[in-house]
Amino acid sequence: MTEPQIWTALGILAAAFTAMIGVATQLMLRTITAQFEGLGETVGARFEGIGNIVDALTRGVDAKFEGMERIVDAKFDGLTRGVDAKFDGLTRGVDAKFEGLRAEMVAGFERVDIQFQAVDRRFEHVDKRLDGVDKRLDRVEVRLDGLDADVRTVMSRMQPVPAGGVSDPVIPPGQTVKPNSAQ
Repeated sequence: MTEPQIWTALGILAAAFTAMIGVATQLMLRTITAQFEGLGETVGARFEGIGNIVDALTRGVDAKFEGMERIVDAKFDGLTRGVDAKFDGLTRGVDAKFEGLRAEMVAGFERVDIQFQAVDRRFEHVDKRLDGVDKRLDRVEVRLDGLDADVRTVMSRMQPVPAGGVSDPVIPPGQTVKPNSAQ
């Protein structure tokens, strides 16, 4: 244990272990970051899809209203020229069509509500998964802190203690120790 080659080998081994820990930590952090970025893009794409669905439904409802408006206007023009009996019959027909349109609109809004509920469930699932990832990261952080403490303990134990009980100072790489000529 007093040979410089042994201490050099131990120093190289400790540096290699430290470098491996650093590289593994960086790779893990980059992987986690990439996963979060991919998740953000997926969620953004789903929001865009939902927006497109809502826009399409709005355009459909607007088109139906415009069509119904034209039909009603034509019928009212015909009613003003017709007799009172025809006026009453056409009014009942328009009322029935409005009820049909109302039923279609209610059904369309129910479908939109169902889709929004499905999106809410998906977001709750994503939120639960993110909570799980957060807990995992907390555990990894605790383990890394423990590993750091273990490495410090190993490093402190690696310093040699001579027979007199006083430890030699650690010599930085590239420096040499000159023998004491007074001894």
